[in-house]
Amino acid sequence: MDNDDNIRTRAHQLWEQEGQPEGRHEEHWNRAKEELDVPVQSGEVGGMLGGQTRDAAPEVNAGSVSGQADPAPSKPES
Repeated sequence: MDNDDNIRTRAHQLWEQEGQPEGRHEEHWNRAKEELDVPVQSGEVGGMLGGQTRDAAPEVNAGSVSGQADPAPSKPES
């Protein structure tokens, strides 16, 4: 059995132990990898989804629509 099969089996056990919650596959996959001492790679979704990976978090522009941050309002003088 290779690493992915071992991880998949353990992740499935974790999922069942937690009452089969939806939407936590990545958490279970990573916990299984940690328990089995297999390094977790950033951006990895896991073998439960066929070993697909996803891009790192998308870039977010925290500024205004033009991409420039609005200056902080000045404090009134006393």
